[in-house]
Amino acid sequence: MREENQFQKSDTVQMDIYLQYAGKQALISDLTNAVQAQYESFSNTEEKIKFLEIYLKPEDEKVYFVADRKYIGECPLFNA
Repeated sequence: MREENQFQKSDTVQMDIYLQYAGKQALISDLTNAVQAQYESFSNTEEKIKFLEIYLKPEDEKVYFVADRKYIGECPLFNA
């Protein structure tokens, strides 16, 4: 007899992805939220970001980003 799976099946999987470097740790979702907040702080528009490139540079402890291929910014990698 087949044992019934105790976990519910779902279409999505909730994940937490971390970057660890030199004894420090950053949750990727926190970094994306920090990037979006940084963008909103210097953007003069109510528009949502359509395309976002994020570059993690642990040796500089920075997150660099390009929003909609025209807005360039940065924020701290750790404790963002």
